Amino acid sequence: MRRGRTGVGLSIRSMAESLKIALNYKPEPNWLTYSKLQELADRVELELQDRKLKPHSRIDVQGFIWASIGIEDGNYGKAE
Repeated sequence: MRRGRTGVGLSIRSMAESLKIALNYKPEPNWLTYSKLQELADRVELELQDRKLKPHSRIDVQGFIWASIGIEDGNYGKAE
């Protein structure tokens, strides 16, 4: 997961909000935030499947999330 100055990147928070998922983010590792991030991945996977895309694993889902965030931030395809 991408980290910014505030912990979880703002784009992943906005993605979660667009899917009506409250991340309940706290900077220290905790079960609630972890389970909400899993819920986000579940929802993204279902959205991909609804669009006839077939992620083979969570790595595909993670890659889609990262690419989506890069596109939203205007950084997709740019070297860091």
